[in-house]
Amino acid sequence: MRLYAINELQDALFEALDNNPSEAEFVKKYITNLSAMLARNPAYYRYLGPYWWPIKRILLNHDMPGGDDFIDAEWLGKVTLPTNALNCIAGWAMQETRIGSGEMPTNSVMLEDGDGNVDECVVVDPFLEELIKNPI
Repeated sequence: MRLYAINELQDALFEALDNNPSEAEFVKKYITNLSAMLARNPAYYRYLGPYWWPIKRILLNHDMPGGDDFIDAEWLGKVTLPTNALNCIAGWAMQETRIGSGEMPTNSVMLEDGDGNVDECVVVDPFLEELIKNPI
C-alpha cells in the first residue's frame, strides 16, 4: 500500500464536504461513528494502519471515550496531513482498501512512500490490544 498524497484524497474530501454542512461537522460525524465501531470491535483500529495515530489524536481532542492518551509519535510525524478532515479521509481510505482486499485486521501493513521506499508499519495501541484480549 502507499501512503496517501493530499491530491489523492481531494475527491473523497469534496464528496464528504458535499454531504456535510462543514469540515468540522464531517470530522465530528466520522469520529463519532468510528468511536462507536471501536466500542463494538476494538480490533477495527488496525484497519486504519498508521493513520490510526492522527485519528486517535483527533478522538482525544474531541474527548471521545474509550482510550488512553498513548500515540506513536514517530508514525504520527510521518503520516499526519494538514487538516483533521484529510486525516479522517486517509484513515477511511486505508480501511476501505484493506477491508476491500479481504484483509483481516492485522497490526502490520507494508507501506510505500512517494519515493518508492517500503517500510513496515506496525500499529500497536496497547489500550485497544488489551481490550481485544480481555473484552469488558
